[in-house]
Amino acid sequence: MLLIASSETTLKSSPVRNFLERRVAKHLRIIFSRHGEKPLITRENGRIVVRDISDMSEGLTLASKVFGVASVMRASQVGNDMDTIVHQSVTLGLQKIMPNSTFAVKARRLGTHSFTSKDLENVIGSKILERLADRGVSVDLKRPDTTVYVEVREDCTYVYTERVAGPGGLPYGCQGSVVSLFSGSLDSRLSTWLLMKRGARIIPVYCDEEDDTPRDKVLRWLKQIYSILPVRKPSFIVVPFKDVLGGIYDSTPKDVIPIIRMHSMLIIADCIAQEMKAIGIVTGESLGDSGSMDTIVQASSDLNAPIYRPLVGFERNEIVELAKKASLYDESEYKTTPEVQRVSMQSFVNPIQNIRTQLETALTKKEIVPIAPMPYDE
Repeated sequence: MLLIASSETTLKSSPVRNFLERRVAKHLRIIFSRHGEKPLITRENGRIVVRDISDMSEGLTLASKVFGVASVMRASQVGNDMDTIVHQSVTLGLQKIMPNSTFAVKARRLGTHSFTSKDLENVIGSKILERLADRGVSVDLKRPDTTVYVEVREDCTYVYTERVAGPGGLPYGCQGSVVSLFSGSLDSRLSTWLLMKRGARIIPVYCDEEDDTPRDKVLRWLKQIYSILPVRKPSFIVVPFKDVLGGIYDSTPKDVIPIIRMHSMLIIADCIAQEMKAIGIVTGESLGDSGSMDTIVQASSDLNAPIYRPLVGFERNEIVELAKKASLYDESEYKTTPEVQRVSMQSFVNPIQNIRTQLETALTKKEIVPIAPMPYDE
């Protein structure tokens, strides 16, 4: 069985906690169904429990990618008497602890029992050490190679050694919809992922300049991102942007082209947000790589929807590390740090009126492109 801890539910009220846990359980069921599994998923003792999975290793990996999951444990469930708990914990420890390694036992209890957590740790640890003393095994409470976890609840006990961290955050879609300016770049991928982690439902919008960023790259990354989301028919919006870009180059001073280009994309995203009733826009802009505060402010002027920039305060090396943790990094893309474009506020003269026709035409020609058919089972 898999034992799953939900993220950010401990301090929530009971109705909110129930809502979030139900969402996580539903999303787990959908993700498992895509891989041919029909698990029994229940909520027990403050945990989500997944049973009847044919491939527990794959199940552990899948569950650890679902938003709202704090951690996933491959556990055994036993009774609540101390002898049974000790026997199962020692048996598991003997299976998992390698020769010449270190171990620890960490026990926690909820409810009233005839023993304490410290009693369990001492008895289980002593018995394991006694059985493995001739194999060079020792106790290390700070950085053990293996930890035997024991969770004692009101009516049962969970024992495990495998604990995989999940992405945490909130269940996907519980916080409303946000338009993402998605170019397929690392920054757009990561900023989109970070908003998803906070419960936003994403509407990806790709402004197609028909240049070195092919649509198939955008599609490839969106397929990867949506593979862990409970979305029945994922799609993204493609807006033809080549004519808009041509109008910008024809009517805009060279030093403000980056601002007007970004401003035009944000106008498109703002119009789509109003049409789709989205509550904001997310971009991958960051200070330094995307310009100064002044240029970012200029590019986002006169818009209706709020703009979320989850990367704005991060340095390039921090963005790369976050992308690696989210499995969104491609080493071939970033060999050097991009040069920062500096533009003075005084040189900015808004020429958007000159390309208004191209923007309106681009919006009328937008198309909805399916990402991939995803098996879906409620």
